[in-house]
Amino acid sequence: MMRIYNKTLYNKDLILKYNNYYFINFIMTKFSLMALIVMIFSIYLLTLRQYKYVITLFAILLAYLILMYLVQKATTNRAMKKNPIVESPFTQEYLFTDEELIISLNKKILYTHITKIKITKQFFLLFSLDKRTYIVNNDGFSTKEEESLVKEKLIQLIKNRKHSKRTKQL
Repeated sequence: MMRIYNKTLYNKDLILKYNNYYFINFIMTKFSLMALIVMIFSIYLLTLRQYKYVITLFAILLAYLILMYLVQKATTNRAMKKNPIVESPFTQEYLFTDEELIISLNKKILYTHITKIKITKQFFLLFSLDKRTYIVNNDGFSTKEEESLVKEKLIQLIKNRKHSKRTKQL
């Protein structure tokens, strides 16, 4: 029977990690797609010997990256000023069992009610049916073994959902 505790401190550092995760995710997905398109056009322009246009395209791409970084920093700073967690950090307690997630010993969420899971090196993001997002900090586990067990449980949930979706489609 699995009973693994996690104490996640919701504070300024966790908010910064969360915002950084989303910025890196943006860079890896949307920006990398844009960079790929610029590369393709640049190769085409190089074959036409249009070197000035190639330089212009890369300058625009670099300016876009810098602009996105500055916007992210400004948004994060604004969020820090308005967020009550910065002034009053709190600890959220999670209890992972075989069938459900118990939050601060009073709210229970069945694993079937978790709609989306993102696993990062620093935390787990759990999205529930009631449109709430729970951040479970990996540092909140007592041991790395406990963190690994919960991670395996969440990965298994994802695999089971994908498998059940495929069988429903057939």
